[in-house]
Formats: sequence, structure tokens, C-alpha cells
Amino acid sequence: MNVGPNNVTVIATDAAGNVSTCTAVVTVEDNIAPVIACIGEPAPVTDSVSDSPGLPFGAAPTTITSTIDVTMIL
Repeated sequence: MNVGPNNVTVIATDAAGNVSTCTAVVTVEDNIAPVIACIGEPAPVTDSVSDSPGLPFGAAPTTITSTIDVTMIL
């Protein structure tokens, strides 16, 4: 159906084969704005983090690993 007034014809047939019709005007309204939900799309995130494990810098090669847990709420 299109938005606005639409002519609708109802046809009823009984078990004996008798037919009756009726025409009415049905008005379709579009009053609700659409909502878009993109499932699986990456969400833009802007954030920063600082970590100071307190390890001294020395002459020997040192590897420092820092783990950040991120929880996404959908």
C-alpha cells in the first residue's frame, strides 16, 4: 500500500459460492522515523591509556608487555 488514502476491496465467498464485496478507503500513515542498527559494523572508538609498570631502563634489551581488556557493550 502507498502512504495516504488507498481503496481496498474486500471479497467474501461462502461455502455455497455466494460472493459479496465491499470497498473501503484505508489511509496509511508513516509517522515513525526509521531506526538503523548495523549489527557487526565496527564502532569507532577514541581512547588513550598510560601504563607505568615501574621497570627501570637498562643496558640489556627489555621487553615490556601491557595488556588492555576491552569490553564492548552492544
